[in-house]
Amino acid sequence: MRYEHALTPGRWIALLLAALAATFYVLAMSFSRGGFVSMIVVLAVLFVVERRNRALLATGATIAGVLAVIMPAIYWKRVMSLVDAARDLSIDHAVLVRVETIRVALVLGFRHPFFGVGIENFIYQAGRFIPYVKDVHNALLQVFAELGLPGLAALVAVFAWNFRVTVRM
Repeated sequence: MRYEHALTPGRWIALLLAALAATFYVLAMSFSRGGFVSMIVVLAVLFVVERRNRALLATGATIAGVLAVIMPAIYWKRVMSLVDAARDLSIDHAVLVRVETIRVALVLGFRHPFFGVGIENFIYQAGRFIPYVKDVHNALLQVFAELGLPGLAALVAVFAWNFRVTVRM
């Protein structure tokens, strides 16, 4: 008996398009502004890398247009609030809190450069500097504050290695 693969190229494309649509749907439901910007950057990089693939560019542009039209207006209002936050930081509490936690992460990282404050200890230590308990929302700074320069160097090495592998492709 011969085994035939159930996922033909057409089905793979349909599956990938469904996954992309689901990703954008979940992103819109999360109201994440940073996630929106990150997804735009990832798609832009994909289009630059695959710029010779006309079918991908046409399909991607069509999907992006459809998604732009069907996204709820309240989501666009949330994304456009980034422009307001860029003009005046004190307008947006979420951005203000993140900027303060970034500052505290830098302070903790520079005060404890060799070993950091310990894994999972950022929130406890940050409470000495700011009145609210939040993560940094920045993986590099979180690692720097919790693990110091050795942890940051290890993370940057992983990124560099993955970038090198990607460039070789």
